[in-house]
Amino acid sequence: MSGGAMNEMRALPQPTAWAGELIELTWTLHRLALAGFAQGLSLMAPGRESGESATAPVAAEAAEARAGAAPPAAEYSYTVSPEMVAAFADATGDCNPLHFDAAFAATTRFGRPIAHGMLTLGLVSTSLWRHFGNGVIYLGQDSRFVRPVFVGDTVTVRIAPRPAVGGRTITDIACASGGRPVLVGHATIMLDLPPAAGPGVAA
Repeated sequence: MSGGAMNEMRALPQPTAWAGELIELTWTLHRLALAGFAQGLSLMAPGRESGESATAPVAAEAAEARAGAAPPAAEYSYTVSPEMVAAFADATGDCNPLHFDAAFAATTRFGRPIAHGMLTLGLVSTSLWRHFGNGVIYLGQDSRFVRPVFVGDTVTVRIAPRPAVGGRTITDIACASGGRPVLVGHATIMLDLPPAAGPGVAA
């Protein structure tokens, strides 16, 4: 190897020095990226008030949920008609004759057609929208079917929210027909409401 080449090699930074600088630069970029990601998450967090007008009209339920207070309980009633059951079957493909065929249903323990269990649970979803407004996001449900809902029954859904924690609200659910429970449990929701969002449908 020539003397010039040897001199050039001696002039290069030692591996330990430039490797340490590279690691430090990598960690600096990594920290900056994490900081930017965290800031983005904070802007996306539910219930964030930045940028909202102090006088912007916000639904009472949304304001209370964002503040951590429990909105008041409410009840919503629905009559389960044959048309509603047929529409649910068309949408889901669940065409069990237990829901339509009176002769078949008479041979079962129920004695007459019953509504789909998930139709009753769908009324819970509707009630959550009516109660909290257009920005409600349904995250989960823990429920138990207690009794069947017969076609023609009127189902009353009671929504009883607990105080919000970490942007999430657990809402106790009780559905009844004829004064007897048909579904009990609770739902977990979050609110993602624009400043002017209001209740979806008046109670």
